[in-house]
Amino acid sequence: MRLLFFLLFLSVFNFNNASAQSDDAKKQMEKMEKEIQKKQDDYANEFISTLDVDDFQKEIIKQKMHALFEAKRLIYKTEPKQFKRDQLVEQLDTTHFLDIKEMITEDTMTKIMESVKGTASKKDKKKKKKKKNKQND
Repeated sequence: MRLLFFLLFLSVFNFNNASAQSDDAKKQMEKMEKEIQKKQDDYANEFISTLDVDDFQKEIIKQKMHALFEAKRLIYKTEPKQFKRDQLVEQLDTTHFLDIKEMITEDTMTKIMESVKGTASKKDKKKKKKKKNKQND
């Protein structure tokens, strides 16, 4: 009888401990998602500030970039197979900005595609910093 009560107590204790850990994990995941969202916003804002387009086009590009980030996040969450996931992401990268291609120049489109694929150079940022330093002197 004592053994039964002891096992019952341990199972209840273990269940409470597991549920507390899952709550902590959920809070940590929410915190990480907010941090990732903030980094994506910062990246998009910083990248858009380097483009030579008007404010309307900047806003459209910003919205498309955020939609791309969300679509990629959905693909990474739902597709378990690596090769299929890579194909879907590559297809998304090539087709997502096609509808705004008519509105912007080829140079701007190239910058966007380089940024999306992660091959963008940091030269624009360095040039801006150098110009600011020269103006301050």
